[in-house]
Amino acid sequence: MTTIPGPRAGAPTAPGGTATGGHRPPGAALRAHAESLRTQADRLRAAVDALAWTGPDADALRARVTALATRCDRAATDLARSAELV
Repeated sequence: MTTIPGPRAGAPTAPGGTATGGHRPPGAALRAHAESLRTQADRLRAAVDALAWTGPDADALRARVTALATRCDRAATDLARSAELV
């Protein structure tokens, strides 16, 4: 059986003794992750738009990267909604 270590000495804790990671508002981490995902989606789209590569393999790559960017956007939207609820 693996023992799970407790929070580091001096780490801020929430009621019940769980580590909070700081004193941020409840939804701040979710909003930060949402923004990070949106930024990544934008980077993916920019990178795929900048490709000079052509042909069926290039088209397949573009389609996969575009789909991944869309998934990042959807996840970001869901995280932002969750942040509003906490």
